[in-house]
Parts: sequence; C-alpha cells; structure tokens
Amino acid sequence: MEKLADEMRQWSGEQLAEHLYKMLKGYNYLIVMNDLWDAKILDDMKRLFSDDRNGSRIMLTTRLENVAIEANSCLPPHHMRFLREEESWNLLRGKVFGEGCCPPELKEIVIKIARKCHGLPLAIVVIGGILSKAEKTEEYW
Repeated sequence: MEKLADEMRQWSGEQLAEHLYKMLKGYNYLIVMNDLWDAKILDDMKRLFSDDRNGSRIMLTTRLENVAIEANSCLPPHHMRFLREEESWNLLRGKVFGEGCCPPELKEIVIKIARKCHGLPLAIVVIGGILSKAEKTEEYW
C-alpha cells in the first residue's frame, strides 16, 4: 500500500481521477462535499463517480443558491434557517455542559453568547466546543 501511495504522488490529476473512478465503480458510496462555492467543481467531480444506480449519493452543502440549483438534483435545495433564540441557547448549553445543567451564575452569560451567534449553528458549536474545555467560572467567561 505504501508503494502505491508513493507512486500516486507522481500521477497527474487525470491519472488520479481515473484510478478513483475505477476503485468506486460497482460500489456504494456517499460523498459529502461541504461548503461548495463553485458549481464547476461539482461538474468536474461528478464525472469521477460512476452512476451505477446502486444507491450511491453525492451530498453537498453551499451558501450559494445558484450552486445548489446547478447541482441539478431531482430534489429542490433544502434551505437551512437560522436557529431561534431558545434553540441557540439549548444547542450552546448542550455543547458546553452536555447532559449536566448550566450553573445559575453562568446562565445569563451563556444566553448572551448564544444571542451574539445570531442563530448560526456552526458558530454556536465552535464556541461551545471552546467553552466546554474552558474554566467554568463567571470571572473567566
């Protein structure tokens, strides 16, 4: 395997694409492409994945509606909404404290932090991950 990896470093983009296509042909796969900004990239990638009608899927996320539409799915794009204040608070609280309760002295601070994320789940999860490792004191926060 190591020899193949060394050999692959010398391959052109076309050679890598052909190898990937052959490896996936006949297999089920799920490809997730996150935060796509250009539909041309999707077109380039689609040719790499054989359509054997075996349940394989390519899923993508994008902030750009034109990219979602150009993906040419049989389903319309799913539009994500911003989280409501209570949903933001619950997500942040769960990320920071898990199954435990938020200490009363931190509740107002956590609510303010959740509000400042403006309903963006990724922002809440990132900040929650940082705060989950931080000292859980009012002074620190």
